[in-house]
Amino acid sequence: MNERFRDPRGTWMSFLDEEILVRCPDCQGCAVVAVHPRYDTQTAEPSYLGAFAPRRLVCSACLLARDWPGKTIIRHSDARDPYFGLPLWLQTRCGGNLLWAYGRRHLDLLEDYVTARHRERGARPGSMSMVERLPTWLKSARNRSEVLKAIRRIRRGTPPSRHRPEGSPTRAEAGRWGT
Repeated sequence: MNERFRDPRGTWMSFLDEEILVRCPDCQGCAVVAVHPRYDTQTAEPSYLGAFAPRRLVCSACLLARDWPGKTIIRHSDARDPYFGLPLWLQTRCGGNLLWAYGRRHLDLLEDYVTARHRERGARPGSMSMVERLPTWLKSARNRSEVLKAIRRIRRGTPPSRHRPEGSPTRAEAGRWGT
């Protein structure tokens, strides 16, 4: 059990720069939403930076690939990704509530928060962070063991990391675009 957790003061958008694991709309397997591989941060216009950069949905099981052009995201609170509106892969029921995460880093932060005996707010003032906006049932120490069991269930269903060398195509990209 962690002794101390310090709020990194990020928002929900802080987790959109990692791979978001979603349910594939075609085969219902685990698909990935990530920054488009041909997106160039050096030449992009400022409104395309960060969470608004173009994305690609790729399912390595059925070879589905779709592009999201950027600029407008959908804010979902019902366990869906903000680009394609697809259900998140990392979700499970927890005491009548729904526990969900965009990706591994988001799930790690939730686990670190729940296991900590002491929880500190970040030093920077301003609007509420994602941690401060967590639902009361998740923050409650009396739900700690149930939330940790739910996190373990989610982790058991998490596919292995899909990290690949920079610039190398995924199976879906190679199959669809002949790269």
